[in-house]
Amino acid sequence: MTITFAEVMDKEPAAIWLLGWGIGLGLVAWLAIRWNRWLSILFAPLAILALLGLTSEIRDSYVGPAILHEAGYSYVASGWLAGVLPLIGCLAGWFSNVKRKGGENKSGASGKTRTGHITSLTEGPKRDVEVRISSKELFSEISDPPGAIQTTDVTGYEIVAKGDPNTYSFRLYVRLVTGSRVLFYGGVTQIDRALLLDEFEAALPNLPRTRIKA
Repeated sequence: MTITFAEVMDKEPAAIWLLGWGIGLGLVAWLAIRWNRWLSILFAPLAILALLGLTSEIRDSYVGPAILHEAGYSYVASGWLAGVLPLIGCLAGWFSNVKRKGGENKSGASGKTRTGHITSLTEGPKRDVEVRISSKELFSEISDPPGAIQTTDVTGYEIVAKGDPNTYSFRLYVRLVTGSRVLFYGGVTQIDRALLLDEFEAALPNLPRTRIKA
């Protein structure tokens, strides 16, 4: 019987190989679904197939006990862990996507973003907050969520304006390849809006622009 067990393990992949496959598939599923939750339609069935495939020998009524006898509980645990990692990746990606989308929607509608103001027009517009617009990177001190944006991640931008000349205000949103958007800047004058759009068009002439009147 010992010889039979040894022959069984000779045909089984190493535990590190199983874990490598499980971790790799789990990471791919997490990244994909985090980017677009609807990719779970593709990755969830693949994760189930991976679970069945990576644990098929362990679950076998004859081979399973032989593996346990020859390789021990650590190998069996490694096999099951490798099998469930892709499913964990799918779930983690889904919740990460939902959390990120919810945070973006909340921040975009919070109304607590600071407003920028033009302070000088000498040698180009100067504002009381830092704003950098170039062909490689976009940055606004009052963006929500905060942080620099690589222009390779940008698919377009839109201006939302409301009010009459006495109560005018606007917001500029940047749309990303993930389908989300960033509240890049808010202002209170039409001059500020026009100058900001000029800067965007000069740096990113091929990006589509949308104007919305609230």
